[in-house]
Amino acid sequence: MDGLSDVSVDHRVRRWNLARSLFAFLTLAGVVFCIASVLGTSPHWVWIAGFAATLVSGCLLRIAWDKHRVALFAGAPTAVGTVRDVLESQFGDGASKYQLLIDAELAHGVSIHRRIDIGGDPDPLGWVGNQVRFRHRTLDPDDLDDAFVGREERNASLGPGS
Repeated sequence: MDGLSDVSVDHRVRRWNLARSLFAFLTLAGVVFCIASVLGTSPHWVWIAGFAATLVSGCLLRIAWDKHRVALFAGAPTAVGTVRDVLESQFGDGASKYQLLIDAELAHGVSIHRRIDIGGDPDPLGWVGNQVRFRHRTLDPDDLDDAFVGREERNASLGPGS
């Protein structure tokens, strides 16, 4: 478990889940406040303060979301898999996002398949055939979303740019 007890991992997951919920509420409340101040007779500085508070709480929500995901996979076992394929998703503005499909052989002959987002890599096909280290929480062979590549795993991966 990488030196982390189940209690401390569960505590971190609960703490970041609470932070995520709090910042989501504050962001939504900030949006409602901004709309109400624009429609009302409030001075402009009230709208600007509400907008700034909404922006800050939105940024904190994103940080809490990422920290929650890190906490979910803290202490989870790592595996090294081979990239079998790259999937591309295109957005309306022409930008692309890529996902790696990975096959990994674990101890006792268990084979798992996972999917990892890599964003807009300039050479996504260069990943095919390379190895990637990731964390997983289950042994379900087809739980594609049960994969996490953190800073440690990214530094240890053997893919392009490492």
